[in-house]
Amino acid sequence: MGIRPLLPQRSRSRRRVPGLVASLQSPPTPHRPRRPDPGLTRSQPHGELQLEVTKLSVEFDLPGGKKVVAVDDVSFTVGRGQTIGLVGESGSGKSTIGRAVLGMTPKVIGEISYGRDSEAVSGSRSKDVGENQMVFQDPYGSLNPRWKIRRSLAEPLVARGVARAQIREMVVEAIESVGLNADHLDRLPHEFSGGQRQRISIARALIARPRVLVADEAVSALDVSVQAQVLNSMKRLQRDHDVATIFISHDLSVIQFIADRVIVLYFGQIMEEAPVKVAFEAPRHPYTVALKSALPSVHVQETEKIRLTGEPPLQHTRVTGCPFASRCPFVLDQCRTDRPELKILPDSSRVACHRVAADGTAMYA
Repeated sequence: MGIRPLLPQRSRSRRRVPGLVASLQSPPTPHRPRRPDPGLTRSQPHGELQLEVTKLSVEFDLPGGKKVVAVDDVSFTVGRGQTIGLVGESGSGKSTIGRAVLGMTPKVIGEISYGRDSEAVSGSRSKDVGENQMVFQDPYGSLNPRWKIRRSLAEPLVARGVARAQIREMVVEAIESVGLNADHLDRLPHEFSGGQRQRISIARALIARPRVLVADEAVSALDVSVQAQVLNSMKRLQRDHDVATIFISHDLSVIQFIADRVIVLYFGQIMEEAPVKVAFEAPRHPYTVALKSALPSVHVQETEKIRLTGEPPLQHTRVTGCPFASRCPFVLDQCRTDRPELKILPDSSRVACHRVAADGTAMYA
């Protein structure tokens, strides 16, 4: 028995954007949380709760009995059709969180809920991982070089037992939904540019209508003009399919364009979570301000920027206080001994900083 196509017909009108900077738009203002929770922010401006991560921790073993805590007690939610952006330096735990959500990481502690289904994921692979998809940083490495694009796009549908005639129709719709045409289906991956291959990867990830999509540095290897094309395709398709999306990037301008909310990570912990407008216009945590200071801008005075000094803690060490204390220019003695609580602020933001009051006031100069 066949099923109806999961992808929409190709839109006849498509607005072309010459570059990423020109394509930046103000994201929609998220709604208030629907119910209070001391550990989570409940902001799903686009629909019902689709993904809930509670107290997620991930460890990796090192020689000599040492352990690296890559993710430390992270909790967040993603609503249907919502995009959460994960930002932070290399080693902050962004990719590990994405892989843990998809069941690709061993030694996971915590709970991950997909829609109405909930399960503890301590050391086990999620039963729902087949309904969730990932777009990798290297599209060429994620596509079989010996398979034509038609076969690569059809593979998720074959695994689900979709009828052959239905698969042919859905594959054509999928390739057209990302701005390519049916003639491209009989080509091999090496015959495409990097941007085209990434769009094919997006089509493959969305062809089976996943509940959760993880995009790990999906546009970091592309030039700015191609980034804009891919991001516009992702944003349109994500909206059309109403998919809960985790978008991982070190590029703040990309996160500003595509995300509804931003989670700032440092040393595997959440430093700040906020609606994208708040995170870029009025960040509270000193680390978020420092990341924003690294963005080139003619509107920001040098005196408003925070320049970091010092070194982050070693990955295999246990930090008792705030992990950012060794680099924070506003550090207190309390920061070195007491881990700051992740406070929920009136505007639904969350901040882990001793110098930020409960009303969101940043008490540092």
